Amino acid sequence: MQALPTWKPLLSVFLAAGFIGTAAVEASAEHATRRAHRVRGQLVVRAKAGAPPRAVERALAKAGVRSRRRMLGLRGEVVNMAPREMARVERELRLSGLFKSVERDYLAGVSAIPNDPLFASQWGLTRSGVPAAWDESVGSAGAPVAVLDTGVDLTHPDLVGNLLPGTDILNGDSDPTDDHGHGTRMAGIVAATWNNSAGIAGVAPGSPILPVKVLGDDGLGPYSAIAQGITWAAAQGAKVINLSLSGGSPSQALQDAVNGAIASGAVCVASAGNDGSATPVYPAATSGVVAVGALDEFDNHPWFSNTGAWLSHSAPGVSVVTTDIGGGYAPSTGTSPAAAFSSGIFSLLFAFEPTLSPATAVARVEQGAFDLGAEGWDDTFGRPTIVIGPSAGEISRRVNR
Repeated sequence: MQALPTWKPLLSVFLAAGFIGTAAVEASAEHATRRAHRVRGQLVVRAKAGAPPRAVERALAKAGVRSRRRMLGLRGEVVNMAPREMARVERELRLSGLFKSVERDYLAGVSAIPNDPLFASQWGLTRSGVPAAWDESVGSAGAPVAVLDTGVDLTHPDLVGNLLPGTDILNGDSDPTDDHGHGTRMAGIVAATWNNSAGIAGVAPGSPILPVKVLGDDGLGPYSAIAQGITWAAAQGAKVINLSLSGGSPSQALQDAVNGAIASGAVCVASAGNDGSATPVYPAATSGVVAVGALDEFDNHPWFSNTGAWLSHSAPGVSVVTTDIGGGYAPSTGTSPAAAFSSGIFSLLFAFEPTLSPATAVARVEQGAFDLGAEGWDDTFGRPTIVIGPSAGEISRRVNR
């Protein structure tokens, strides 16, 4: 993604709010960190030797510099301006010919590397620059993610501390226990606990998961349950609703549920499907939903990830290590984990800037994505790269492993 500042891959998003996004993967995490971590509205300028001081003063004043201070031990100054004016000021000062250097003032800091033993296997986190984003936000209680799926393992040691009371729409009770495994895997990608010396770290480890069971032990569930789950999650205050599932037919009930969730301030994220085709699946192709395709570790588009004009962007979706039922861990491949990854990015963004509207949050993430494939949007990767569902007839006929 050219995502977040601005958070490149994902990190461009944060700082552009001055934060993420998750849209695709940057050429390197180090480059992403450099691009994302800079002081907004601040430049370091050094006048050329022999440049007339009055000419330098006039150039700075004309460019709109608000304040300045000399750098100790160096022939240079730190100058400030309105953040939205920084690119213009930088350009004007360089074109004046009076300065030896005019450069952004970047940030350095400790790198947040959690002690979770499987972190080294989580290629999507480092490839997308998520650890650098953690310096700005790890999520928050105010940015909960509803995982509408087969439920969640409520006793998993890497999830138990991050779970809110959920519901089972499918069976009409309050016990969203996972009897399949898919939902537990998605929940771990979004918000597994970090720095607990166990397992993995979620994309937004500081954000709570709202488990909503809408699929059964066969991985299937009716649209009616999913629509009710979306509405229920929005009413509970979910900021992000993850839909790592899909069906082959459009639905007005789904559309109305999505419309209501967006009106309440939630972003709905869905998997683009694993059929290797351009045929729309739902709710990914539902208006207002963020449809997410998959990427592999080398920024390639895997054969199974659906394409088409309804695709929003892509995210890590091949061999994504995550939590599994029974307290274990397992790799997950498909557009389902890609959607969960993107949902975690949105949660980070909302935690960083809680007042963002859903439309602004989506724009922030997609603008911050790194552009893969053809320049600009294309029907393979979507908008530069991060986050969406599969099947035909019934929801999730083909559940990601």
